[in-house]
Amino acid sequence: MGQWFECLVARILIIPYQEGWIAIKDTVIEDPSTGNVQVSLLFIPLLIGGFLRSHYILSLALFIPCVVIERIIASLFIRTYEKHPRIYVSTTMLTCSHLLSIFLSYKTVQWRYSYFQIIITFTLVLSTTVTIFAILYAYNSSVTRRLELQHRRYGYHLGKRFQAKENLKSLKLVRRITVVGIFLFLVAALFIALVASQLLPNGFHRISLQLSEIVLNLNPLFVIPPVAVRIPLWKSKLTATIPSIFRKRLSCSQSVRPLEYRARRTVT
Repeated sequence: MGQWFECLVARILIIPYQEGWIAIKDTVIEDPSTGNVQVSLLFIPLLIGGFLRSHYILSLALFIPCVVIERIIASLFIRTYEKHPRIYVSTTMLTCSHLLSIFLSYKTVQWRYSYFQIIITFTLVLSTTVTIFAILYAYNSSVTRRLELQHRRYGYHLGKRFQAKENLKSLKLVRRITVVGIFLFLVAALFIALVASQLLPNGFHRISLQLSEIVLNLNPLFVIPPVAVRIPLWKSKLTATIPSIFRKRLSCSQSVRPLEYRARRTVT
């Protein structure tokens, strides 16, 4: 949520150029001999805004791979991960993701990569990440079920049992974020594709672009509520902020029974 303000600053810097308040078509000069591009100082805010927006989008895209890698490490050190916190793991993941997003943002602003190359690369990365995520989720689910039903037979102690539950809880949260994020990406891509394919009348082009901008710039409004209802403390605070008409319906919604109950029922 805190990084969303980066997107807000980028939007403020870009909107004067996007709305035509500042014209830059005559301020860009390209040197044919060297291929270098010289721009006016009026172009700098647009350049900074584009860099910030690219960094924000790339940081969101790298969030899921970082969480999956961190949970893989937690699964490898499942007996002692919570007892001996490894702060360097999360710090390294955060540092590497920001350095990579800064590098790719710079290359994107410099137009070193085409949209096709960027889309193909991230499609492959996210597909691989989702596959690893599914394997990791199935593994932790299997371990958790064995710990609940036959933990004495398999010889797992309390630390491993607790860490398996934490891994499963984190993966469930990431799964919900992934589903919402993919849905928002598909919605934004649909609007952009409609504009690019010229299937809509000219009057709807601007509306489609505005809707894609809303999905991109206001994505916390769509991502945070589904995540908040999975965490009891956040759910109580979220429930207190919504109107009373919807509050009763939310509080009366059927909750998922805990894994311990299902385990006892299976044993019975």
